[in-house]
Amino acid sequence: MTYEEKIKQEERPPNLIKRRFVDYFDGAEMYSPPEGRPTTLGMGVCLLEYDIKEDTLHVYLRRPGLLIGKSGETIDGVQDYLGCTISIHEVIIDR
Repeated sequence: MTYEEKIKQEERPPNLIKRRFVDYFDGAEMYSPPEGRPTTLGMGVCLLEYDIKEDTLHVYLRRPGLLIGKSGETIDGVQDYLGCTISIHEVIIDR
């Protein structure tokens, strides 16, 4: 690992990436997401895991289509906002 890669990882701890993902969809103290953007509850987000080595956020959710969005607009927007790639894992819950 190069020095630049190590600095990049130190600037972006896993909990910060996860918190920014939730803020992007659900809003924060002084920020409300735009109308029409899905919420983490609506998408059925079950688990967020950040892999530092791959710089990838793994999102486990029940409704992946909402995260992808029309023509991939939502997923592209959140990837640009977070500065990392997102791996989607669909969770199927049998009743």
